[in-house]
Amino acid sequence: MVATALFFVGNSCNTSPSAERATGAEVLEGDTPQQIELMSNNSKDDGESQFVIGFDPGRDKCGIARVKLSCRSSTPVVGKVLSSGIAIDQMRVVESASAIADVVAQCQKFPISTIVMGDGTSSKHWRTQLDQALPATVTLVTVNEYNSTQEARDRYWTLHPSRGLSRIIPAKLRSIPCPIDDIVAVILVERWLAKQSIQD
Repeated sequence: MVATALFFVGNSCNTSPSAERATGAEVLEGDTPQQIELMSNNSKDDGESQFVIGFDPGRDKCGIARVKLSCRSSTPVVGKVLSSGIAIDQMRVVESASAIADVVAQCQKFPISTIVMGDGTSSKHWRTQLDQALPATVTLVTVNEYNSTQEARDRYWTLHPSRGLSRIIPAKLRSIPCPIDDIVAVILVERWLAKQSIQD
């Protein structure tokens, strides 16, 4: 069975639109999400890989995560972040108005095989827009997004443990200082990969 937990590293959150987390690379103190360049080779098309995009759309902002897979098999590539992890090229939160153009631009730059999005109430609207904009070579799929936001909240606190007295506050009661739509996008990809592994 394929391992589907996607591990990544991230720096402190940025609450502005188009904030990008650092993935697959060492985060240097003082780096901001917009300044960080991915220092691993994950973000380069080596001609032997394909990519999947997780897409979590919203009214004001959207989460986008690009995950690198191997063309040689259906097994995700092991990333450099953790030996048991899967390579995440990029995670970012963008304004909804520019989200479709962002995804299309990535499809033009990278060999994207699949776009994975949730099956929520607004998915039909976004699916129609993506169907019209995406290249014919890209497959658009939906997965069950139930509880994905809460799962993303839990994942955030795993990645960014509380310090000091805030540790005594239950995680569900803490306020997260930045959007987590990009983490939701990763979780959607995880769920799709889990479904694929069961089918395989």
